[in-house]
Amino acid sequence: MISNISITTALCLSKEDTIALISGRSIAALSRVFINSVPYFAICATGDSPKVEAWAELISSRIYTDADKAEALSWNTIWSREYLHDRIQDKNRIFLNILRIHHLESPIILEGNISGEKVGSFIKLPQSVTSQSSNPILNEATFLHRKQQLENLTPPEHPELEELQSTIDRYAKDHPEAQDFSNDLQEFLGWAEPKSAINHFPDWIPEITTSGNSSDGDLFEKRVRQAFLKLGFTNLRNNPNASLNPESTGGSGGIDFYCEFPYSIVGECKASISLQPNDNKNGAPAQLIKLGHKNLTKEEYDCAIKMIVAPGELNTHAKKTAIGNQMNVISPETLQRLVELKTSHPGSINLLKLKPCLEVAPFGTDADTKVNEFIDKIHQRLNIRSVIIRLVRDCQEKKRSNDVDVDAIHTAYAFSDHEISLDSKEISDILIELSSPLTGYLGRNQETNRFYFLRDLTV
Repeated sequence: MISNISITTALCLSKEDTIALISGRSIAALSRVFINSVPYFAICATGDSPKVEAWAELISSRIYTDADKAEALSWNTIWSREYLHDRIQDKNRIFLNILRIHHLESPIILEGNISGEKVGSFIKLPQSVTSQSSNPILNEATFLHRKQQLENLTPPEHPELEELQSTIDRYAKDHPEAQDFSNDLQEFLGWAEPKSAINHFPDWIPEITTSGNSSDGDLFEKRVRQAFLKLGFTNLRNNPNASLNPESTGGSGGIDFYCEFPYSIVGECKASISLQPNDNKNGAPAQLIKLGHKNLTKEEYDCAIKMIVAPGELNTHAKKTAIGNQMNVISPETLQRLVELKTSHPGSINLLKLKPCLEVAPFGTDADTKVNEFIDKIHQRLNIRSVIIRLVRDCQEKKRSNDVDVDAIHTAYAFSDHEISLDSKEISDILIELSSPLTGYLGRNQETNRFYFLRDLTV
């Protein structure tokens, strides 16, 4: 662990190079001379009043004199083949430095202007910068893998995604959606540490529970519809009485929510004590039957899963109606749990696996326990995968290896704190799943069937 570093010099780089290093996209910088006697230095972009936000640990320096290496170097750096080719030919060589970049605890602003002519050169800082502890941009396992790729000049694993990220980044400043997508791509590519979505939900999600436990039935209906849309359900029919459109709620005589795809769900949602109106002993279940038959064909209603979203308990008559008609009664809190899980881990909920859960007993308010058990099983699967990902990272760092085999992870898992025992085949299947380009938590060398860390899975 590096600590108490006193830094007195800074390497001047272009703004683009500086941003790439600080974002984790790059681990290399070009200098005008060969450097091996300055182990630590600040990183400073040229321009007016430059900000020093990071410092570098010099890992290695290399000289390249062969212009034919330009393409291979461009694979693992931010510079184009043409730029590197021309620079090698012009200067007969380039000095490439592999750097481990660390955040500064307190960024500093330098007065005046640093000319672009200083790019690749060192300047003396007006005052020494002290770093009390190391705070690397990239974790150890990710950095070691990136370092190996650059040193061996191996082709990138996802060149199309790297090009896509670079293109999207040009529009990210003015478009929040593009910035979110760019961030996701950077995390997947290993250029940035993942930022957990847990406990950072859109404002409307907590309102599923608060509106459900209030007297605002219209808002609750809107939030329930938003919830089913977020889970991946759709409704393409242009029928306001059997809809999922959150902006057309509040009408009388219509179904509160109706899902068409990937399978049909017909439902009622009742906020607070309106579940048991005094003038109707059967309450919401009877209303669902009435409005379902009114707005759907008999075949559509019979084939649909029936659901009521409401707080509290059913009275005796409503409970008998709900169970007799195979209606799932779930609480607003349970629906919110589903949506939070979907938001935190978008690929975690398979709606086709949720369907059998909703089609079998128990029904009535006991269905709430059934759905929560479904959610708990998903969390258990995520926790196991989170443990395995950490074990890959820890094994790499402990062995200072670029990758690890299945047996090493199986052994480490057997001695870890876990809920379920897994054999070597099950560990292997999970490692392959986590190394899929669609998940991107691990990388895999298919020739040797060895794995390496890319990013954490926070549950």
